[in-house]
Amino acid sequence: MTRLNKHGEIDEDSVCPHCGEDVEPNWVACPHCGKKLGRNLCRSCSKPIQPEWAACPACGARLSRQHPPAGEPSSVTEEEAFEWLVHDDQGPSMDSDDAVDVAESIAAALSSDQFSLLKTAFAWLQSDDAGPQLEADDAMEHARQFAETREEKDLELLRQVFEWLVSPDGPEMDVEDALAKALELTQAGVTMTKLGLLRRKYEWAHTSDKGPEWDSEQALDWAVSKVMG
Repeated sequence: MTRLNKHGEIDEDSVCPHCGEDVEPNWVACPHCGKKLGRNLCRSCSKPIQPEWAACPACGARLSRQHPPAGEPSSVTEEEAFEWLVHDDQGPSMDSDDAVDVAESIAAALSSDQFSLLKTAFAWLQSDDAGPQLEADDAMEHARQFAETREEKDLELLRQVFEWLVSPDGPEMDVEDALAKALELTQAGVTMTKLGLLRRKYEWAHTSDKGPEWDSEQALDWAVSKVMG
């Protein structure tokens, strides 16, 4: 049974992010779909742990926290940015004259972590077989905006939402609409757990003979309104 936390919100540990079925907080894989639940495990006893914990409550082992207090972010140099923009096989292969100004802009605006996210986002947007496969200019624009406003974990979430939206098991949206919808949902605060619930409600509304059997657009709008509020 799906649980709520003390704030009346869905407990992230009670729903499988892949299939939307109920799971237990101490499970590491979903018994319904067989997929990993993506939880952090203690290296000593393999029990689920939370990133902010200092010690494992099951075995008492000390834990290295994944999110230490943020210090001064390291910066990216113009030379690093230029090399990626022009010479990297996974980069946009820009003209050298254009790349000089863009590299200067990147060095002035992005930390090294943000630059790393920019490169990863660009590669997915432009060249990944499961991604949108945008033209370089469009991929660069989206990747730059994403790197400036999001975190690395948000990119994996964006990928998961996009892949469902274009899949035969989902609404089968075209690439442009699916990317726009995926960006909208991640901006609105969708999580892996909410994605699981969204999929389950969509399938009921669209394909279940016990549901209304709406068309994909109506079913998606309804599912989003129910899960995202």
